[in-house]
Amino acid sequence: MKRTVITTIGAAGLVSISTFGGCANIIPLQAVPIPLGDSLTQFQVSAGVPNDQSGTANFTSPVTLGRGNLELDQGAISFTPSANGKRRLAAQDATTTIIVTVWIGDLGSADTVFDNGDPYGPFNVTFNADFSSVTIDPPTATLTPRTIDLLNSGMLSIGIRVESPVDGTLAIDSLTFNVSL
Repeated sequence: MKRTVITTIGAAGLVSISTFGGCANIIPLQAVPIPLGDSLTQFQVSAGVPNDQSGTANFTSPVTLGRGNLELDQGAISFTPSANGKRRLAAQDATTTIIVTVWIGDLGSADTVFDNGDPYGPFNVTFNADFSSVTIDPPTATLTPRTIDLLNSGMLSIGIRVESPVDGTLAIDSLTFNVSL
């Protein structure tokens, strides 16, 4: 299944530069969430069957970015098991780990981002038995120079693969780029 979405975000006021004694201070990373839109937020998953979806995004930054990481924000992810998934989970009475991998590529490569993009993850998204909490390991992945260049260009493709051990719907509201000069 392949879906495409176009998202525009702005990073106005992203960073500020301060100096002390003539030297620039190290600038901390600033979180810039990218809303994914309808076609990249809902993943209907069947146990053991990967679900790939891709789309494009526009990113606007007032400065040239130099470093950063990609973060899956635990507050932006939820999972609703299907009836079949609930039966399977009731028998297990344990945590459920869903694997999410993200690819970032050139704007024109939404159809091939899984083959040609830069992979981030896999992120192990673990929910407790009643899906009231989530942990993500690793919480972030360092951006490659190519992805930094794509963010500076303002246009990129995003591919997301979700693999689940149970049937249900995984919702990812946004991805967060933590970026700086």
